[in-house]
Amino acid sequence: MILPMVLKTETKSTPINALIDSGAIDNLIHNNIVDQHNLPTSTLPVPINARNTNGSLNQGGPIVKLVTGTLNAGLNIPTSFLVVNLGKNKAILGYPWLTINNPNIDWRTGEIIVKENSSLSNQLEFPYDLIINLIPRKNQQD
Repeated sequence: MILPMVLKTETKSTPINALIDSGAIDNLIHNNIVDQHNLPTSTLPVPINARNTNGSLNQGGPIVKLVTGTLNAGLNIPTSFLVVNLGKNKAILGYPWLTINNPNIDWRTGEIIVKENSSLSNQLEFPYDLIINLIPRKNQQD
């Protein structure tokens, strides 16, 4: 499932589409997006060897950078991304994002719901539910 969002850093606001992937061990952003939008990064204290899903080493080499910002997809959600060559994907929201935000995902309707009693909304004191509809309804007109 793809989540359209805006990544806001201290100096930039960048619209990107992120793949939601519970199998990804971290949140990732494509190095080309970081370079293209000149997103600010910090250097990791220790490089991380990046492996692709088939087990091969990533062509981009080890992960050495991190982008930290706020995702805006209806709510402002603090998020960090490791910078890596993701191939076709621009960003991946992995297991850490899912465990912190604990969204309800309705795969039939394409809605992502963050309830006000989730750990995220309690932490950030949101007085409402977040509902993001990712699949246009068939009878919806432009």
